[in-house]
Amino acid sequence: MSNYGQKMKRRLAGILVIIAVLSPVSLIRGEDISREYAQWRACRDNLKTNSSLVLYYTMEEGAGNKVKNLAEGGIKGIEVEGISFKRTSLLNGDIKGAEWVKESHIPGKYCLSLGGNGARMFVSGLPAEINNLPQKTLMVTLKVLGQGTGTACPGCGRIIDKENDTYNAGWRLWISNPANNAKDKFRLQYNHNFTEKGGSWFAQNLLEFHKWYTVAMTYDCTSVSNVPVFYINGEKAGTGWNEGIRGTSTDDSTIELCFGAMGKEAVYWPLWALVDEIAIFNRVLADKEIKDLYGGEWYK
Repeated sequence: MSNYGQKMKRRLAGILVIIAVLSPVSLIRGEDISREYAQWRACRDNLKTNSSLVLYYTMEEGAGNKVKNLAEGGIKGIEVEGISFKRTSLLNGDIKGAEWVKESHIPGKYCLSLGGNGARMFVSGLPAEINNLPQKTLMVTLKVLGQGTGTACPGCGRIIDKENDTYNAGWRLWISNPANNAKDKFRLQYNHNFTEKGGSWFAQNLLEFHKWYTVAMTYDCTSVSNVPVFYINGEKAGTGWNEGIRGTSTDDSTIELCFGAMGKEAVYWPLWALVDEIAIFNRVLADKEIKDLYGGEWYK
């Protein structure tokens, strides 16, 4: 090839690189996806190696009735009847009555639509990594669409549920109706059961239906004097609570972990929402970590 031909080839390659950078669509692994989606994927791949991450669902599947747990750090495997199961296999979730939609806060990405009619996702089995966590951070990106159809608590819906059906063991992260059948707002709330008297706390910020939020909650249940901390889009929210908690944290090792409703088989407390990402960490993340996750690795 002549010198002129080589120069033109290099110039053309440079132009193609500039087009790829400036274009709103990138080509990754043969897929046409938005540039924002490509950036998010890179952050996802970084986050999933965090050693404190127990569960990480990104709802990218877009089909079928399984979602994969992407968490890689921490425990290497679980021995069950002599067979070693990797966490990504054992902790996969089963979807019931949900719908895949491309309505994520990330353009071009799938998310899971829970219709508020009992559709939910549950973790298969009772893996030890999610039982009796002394500390935890829960983080979810979701858009609440309205009040579910449940009758147990009108206007309420369970985001992450590990509470028994008699409300005396385990815990739940949920949304509540802030005031007498409010039609356009909801409140983030957390309940934790103790052996003598449990606690219920709520974020003082009222949130609106039909808006995307990344919500988080940290809690250390080793002392009744500890209080959960709520975060809305990376910023700490005020906390309200009831007093008089007594005893020790109850055993939740026989209670299945569910998302979008109460329990694997029940249809109570259904959540009507689009759910984009769910993560559970086995420690209390610091304020800066929550903010950084929202502003970088998690949300954008």
